Amino acid sequence: MRAAELAERICARSSVPAQVLVVEGRQRTTRLGAGVVLNLSDVECAEATITVLIDGAEGSARTTCLDDEGLGSCLARAELAARARPVDPDHPGLLTEALAGAPESEGAWDEATAVGNPHESAAIGAALEAARAHGADLAGLVLRRWEHRAVANTTGLLRADRRTVAQARYVATRQAGGGYRDGVADAESGLDHRALADQAGRVAARGADPQPVDPGVYDVVLSPMAVIGVLEWLSYIGFGSRCWEDGTSFLAGREGQQLTGACVSLCDPGPEDSLPVGFDDEGCARRRVDFLVDGLARGPVHDRPSAKRAGCSATGHTVSGGLFPSSGASANAIHMAGGDHDDLLRDLEHGLFVERFHYINGFLDPRKARMTGLTRDGLFEVRDGQLGRALGDLRFTEDILDAFSRIDAVSALRHTAPAGSRGHGTFVAPAVRIRGFRFTGSAARAPS
Repeated sequence: MRAAELAERICARSSVPAQVLVVEGRQRTTRLGAGVVLNLSDVECAEATITVLIDGAEGSARTTCLDDEGLGSCLARAELAARARPVDPDHPGLLTEALAGAPESEGAWDEATAVGNPHESAAIGAALEAARAHGADLAGLVLRRWEHRAVANTTGLLRADRRTVAQARYVATRQAGGGYRDGVADAESGLDHRALADQAGRVAARGADPQPVDPGVYDVVLSPMAVIGVLEWLSYIGFGSRCWEDGTSFLAGREGQQLTGACVSLCDPGPEDSLPVGFDDEGCARRRVDFLVDGLARGPVHDRPSAKRAGCSATGHTVSGGLFPSSGASANAIHMAGGDHDDLLRDLEHGLFVERFHYINGFLDPRKARMTGLTRDGLFEVRDGQLGRALGDLRFTEDILDAFSRIDAVSALRHTAPAGSRGHGTFVAPAVRIRGFRFTGSAARAPS
């Protein structure tokens, strides 16, 4: 694998302790809009991130120029950055083979996805036709990506893997109605484009003429896509090492406390994920981390510096390329446990069904996981256990931990969505029924 060879070669050039991450890949993107294919792009790129350690001070630099001159310049910039930073006496040093642990999974590889499937255009054409059958126009994008990734350092550590990922995100529109569906797999053949577009088109057609509805407190059924929108923000404000150390995470100082209802269990499944990532950007083996178990608080993910400060082991969640040098560990994926219900509408006398949320803001009060956001692509009235008329969009404002304490039913069926543009992991969630969910404003949209 070229990535592994390049990482080792860069380490051999360094006169100081160094770690190298090399990522190379190719991404083919098809964009759709107004019921037609708009454009195709095919981008191949490679980059190296070099981190050096000089007397306990760390410096990093990144380059896409992988010839000898470009790599030499990048290494020099990393050393300059390290010499400009103060010494950190608590720095854990470079990772060794003994401390890294053995990866329990490796990326899945599909040759047809990597080189290009000749049936891709036919599959996308079928998706367009499926939406038109409901009188809806289809927009969205389809991504097919391969990636080689390698981590090496001057202690002799070397980790390398390769993976393919295929994603589809479709939005169907009919008058003022919208429908959304997405899918992710480790191979293009794992995506059913027609089915995704058909489901989006059905929702758009059903919601073509939404009626006004007043804000208020309603019993709701949130689809798995709506739940995933909330989980993404829970991960961002609560499950990373930096917010946990800062004390802004709702987990901080609350280990063992009951934060939600007993039906809520959230974890990063590590090697059990359907898009497994065997090791992080430092080479540390990724492992399972439980955040909530039966509603009881556990801990966050850790990189090596935060693990040293917390007196525990790193969890394999270091992600390079953050906005800040010490952005900490981030959860690659969040999975919510399913329940045992097959029809959450059945026992709902009157309420709302929410397809998904957007424009969520989870910074209102991170300690309570207070969030606000808008419904989108499908809000429907429920009467006597049956889906009824389409409604105009509403704004919700809720303390999610408290709302999750009011869940009284969880579906057995779960939906899987991609986590991040690099496809390192998935978000998986069931549908849930929540009593007394608060909507604080109307957000009706004009017809498309």
